[in-house]
Amino acid sequence: MKEKSILLIDDEPIILKSISKDMATRGFKVDTVDSGKKAIAKVEQNHFDLIITDLMMEGMDGIQVLKHVKDLDPGLPVIILTGYGDMASAIDALRSGADDYMLKPCDIDELLFRISRCLEKFELLKQLKDQNRKLLDEISAREGAEEALKQSSEKIKRFAYSVSHDLKSPVIAITGLTNRLNEHYGDALGEKGQRYCDQIVKTSTQVLALVESINAYMSAKETIVRIEKVKLKDIFEMIREEFADRLEKRRIKWFEPETAPEIHADGLSILRVLRNVVDNALKYGGDQLNEIEIGYEEAPHFHTLFIRDNGIGMDTKDSHKIFGLFARKETSRRTEGSGLGLAIVKEIAKQHGGDVEVVSSHKTGTCFYISISKNLALSNQAGFA
Repeated sequence: MKEKSILLIDDEPIILKSISKDMATRGFKVDTVDSGKKAIAKVEQNHFDLIITDLMMEGMDGIQVLKHVKDLDPGLPVIILTGYGDMASAIDALRSGADDYMLKPCDIDELLFRISRCLEKFELLKQLKDQNRKLLDEISAREGAEEALKQSSEKIKRFAYSVSHDLKSPVIAITGLTNRLNEHYGDALGEKGQRYCDQIVKTSTQVLALVESINAYMSAKETIVRIEKVKLKDIFEMIREEFADRLEKRRIKWFEPETAPEIHADGLSILRVLRNVVDNALKYGGDQLNEIEIGYEEAPHFHTLFIRDNGIGMDTKDSHKIFGLFARKETSRRTEGSGLGLAIVKEIAKQHGGDVEVVSSHKTGTCFYISISKNLALSNQAGFA
């Protein structure tokens, strides 16, 4: 409380003298004036932590002083002193912005309590303003960072599309030229040269598949899902027919439910999800894979699709990584793939208000669970059937 500067305004010299003396002994720096006009001049030229002004004064009264002070500094505390007969005016002063009022003659201890309360309020308001200012600065900085990130993301996206497009054409050209070279000059190249040509075509095909996978992942992130009525039974049948040749060739048994419900989802996206997971099972299931099951389970808030296989499975440490970009198991280095298929699955699940989980072990195989929210609203167009 020490070194707080207070301006005391009253047109009665004895009040000025007595109050200022008592306050000075309590550690305040007190300046006194006997008129409202002089008070305004003081406030305009000096810093004060609090103003105490008489209400009824000749010339400029306490209300006029109060309004002028609040115009100069709305946060500067003002205490009004008033006589018993001026209670209505004191209430008007409070309505005009006074922080407190007190009846004369003043009890010094009571006045000091009122002063302390006003100064504490002022400090709290000051701290609140500072915190609000810092918060606004942080919000502004964060909005700026988000906008910069958005612009950066757009640039990266355009760059990725451009690179994908620019890579695709030369890779196709390399594949075609190598095939022609092998076709027309294979005899001259000899067995070793033909083997090199085959390797070039194989590598080029892998690059082309990677480019297509990158485009598919970006498409999954950018495409707005079209929620429609999807008959899961029809989706399961489409997946079975699509993989029929591979399943038959490897003598893998296929299991699907006799019935399945109709749900709200993006039909093409669900097809892509199931296709990627089944393809993943065929690629990484190993020689022991001989069963794949696709099915449906219902939960209170989600539809859950699952794809279960009895392949070689994976370690628990791998199951937490496989949904990342370009993530692949250590045991699958020799298996063709981009490492984006399951990242696409997870992205589509998120777009449907759900998620994807995997349970796997070397003993039981692998099961993927894809959850879809039951609260998806239908889009305007017709459904997928």
